[in-house]
Amino acid sequence: MKHLGGHTPDLSAVHIPEEQVLFASDNLFGSRNPSSPVEPEMNPRSDLDQWILALKYLLTLDAKVIVPGHLGLCNNEAIRKLVDYLQLFLANVRDLKRQGYSKEQVKQKRELVCLPTLEE
Repeated sequence: MKHLGGHTPDLSAVHIPEEQVLFASDNLFGSRNPSSPVEPEMNPRSDLDQWILALKYLLTLDAKVIVPGHLGLCNNEAIRKLVDYLQLFLANVRDLKRQGYSKEQVKQKRELVCLPTLEE
């Protein structure tokens, strides 16, 4: 068991190496497709930099079965896609901030962030 933070500061993951099973908690939300996570629900307590670090750590565990906090089972491809998504989200939001957009403006016009759909 390891404390990771990310989606919320209190999140932990449980890895059972001999079974190659990982309980990823709410740092990962599953979908009908094990290779695609659903779009994450961010909240005021989410730390995107920590979330990305947590997901990258989960990838090092090389689990074969990943149990997300919600919905269906996942695999490592779902984690990789979520890392890419969060990195793009963070880069786009930081770019919008440099352009002078306020947090409220970005919240009201999410299309400004230009993100792909995660579910396939």
